[in-house]
Amino acid sequence: MSPASIARFLLVDARFPRSVAYCLDEVGRGVEELIADGAMRGGSEMLGLLALTRDELLGNAAAARNGRLAWLLDHVQRRCNEIDVALAASCFAYPSTREGGAQRAQAARQAQN
Repeated sequence: MSPASIARFLLVDARFPRSVAYCLDEVGRGVEELIADGAMRGGSEMLGLLALTRDELLGNAAAARNGRLAWLLDHVQRRCNEIDVALAASCFAYPSTREGGAQRAQAARQAQN
């Protein structure tokens, strides 16, 4: 085993439950379930970001062999932050005009911190 093969395993192996690609797929399945159950409105932005992130990860998997692993991990982390923002907006952002909305919005902000 080489460092590059280990990095590839940890990043993109679809069978390894802790690989980044596996986790992105799981988040995608969860979002699809929330949408299907009516618990989330929209979600297309988030699904698009998930697909984009996974495609970028798979397309740049060779970066681990080329000494660009840190760049790839930073890039994926930025994408995950974008996914987090989209998830928070879809699930946790309650308009203050709804009953209890102000308290829920405050709780969501506190949970993000």
